[in-house]
Amino acid sequence: MSSFVSSCWRSLDALVSPRSSSLASSFTFDPSSTFLASPVYPVSFVSLYLVIILVLRLVIGGPVTGKKVRLYGLDTLHSTILCVWSAMMVVGVVRASLARLDETAPSREAAHKHVRALSSFDPTNGWLAANADLFCFPPSVQAKGPLFFVSYSYYISKLYELIDTVILVVKRKPLTFLHVGHHACVVLMSYLWLTERQSLQAIALATNATIHVFMYFYYAATSLGGVFAKLAVPFKVFITKGQIVQFVFSFVASIPFVVWTFADVGNVAAPSDEPRRLLSALLYPGSLIRASVGGGSACRGFDAWLFNAAFNAALLVLFVNFHKRTYGGKKEKKQ
Repeated sequence: MSSFVSSCWRSLDALVSPRSSSLASSFTFDPSSTFLASPVYPVSFVSLYLVIILVLRLVIGGPVTGKKVRLYGLDTLHSTILCVWSAMMVVGVVRASLARLDETAPSREAAHKHVRALSSFDPTNGWLAANADLFCFPPSVQAKGPLFFVSYSYYISKLYELIDTVILVVKRKPLTFLHVGHHACVVLMSYLWLTERQSLQAIALATNATIHVFMYFYYAATSLGGVFAKLAVPFKVFITKGQIVQFVFSFVASIPFVVWTFADVGNVAAPSDEPRRLLSALLYPGSLIRASVGGGSACRGFDAWLFNAAFNAALLVLFVNFHKRTYGGKKEKKQ
């Protein structure tokens, strides 16, 4: 028991202090050996998740208006865990990103020397020179070190978040396609961050985890009821608006990444593991797109970014529609 507690404490310490932690510093994401890192796991978790939700709906029944099901604090505990976990990941990813910027400073120009596009996006000059690693990982980047340790924790948290839906079904709450689809796809998205060593993941992780701090605080407070639920009411619209802003911001932050990816990179060779054959091109459409327009491999993870971009675009539309349905009608009634 003491060894388990010690391991948990080391993991928590590594999450909020990744730069000084030997656990985070020595971390390497390896699908063949890292816990739950094989591609079998995210696919199995998502498949099992969908089956369990369907079976529970059939057994327990659909949503019932006004019916309250007590979970004796389990829902509050679950939301509190994710609220604190998300806050720790925000701290961890900021500290890990700052550490990477310090570490890559001496070699940044060499690492990104093949990136040349519009002068305002040239990573060897100006503000982007000091922060290029946030937007663009070089093709040779390895999935190891503090930042990828925090990303791995984020992936594990998304597996744990699937319990959200189980709680809703047990409490006889309505389910939406937005909720179920989001929870299923985000598991695959966070896994791709690690396997494809995707650029931009630090920015995406920081913004999403920040929103989740407030979101799970809201869930925890409303599950307590009474005065806590009343205090949490203003957070609901803020959270929805924050999620919409998050998705819009993700596309703005992607501009340097996309420009550099399709920049004229001369004869720089693509990394050996970049798919180039027809079958691989079908599985990794980004390589086919780059080849068709003459783009290079200046930034790592374009294929994974395509999945993320499509996912974020779909979520943006769904959240905007949700906002209109939930809050738009209230304005009309007031008028």
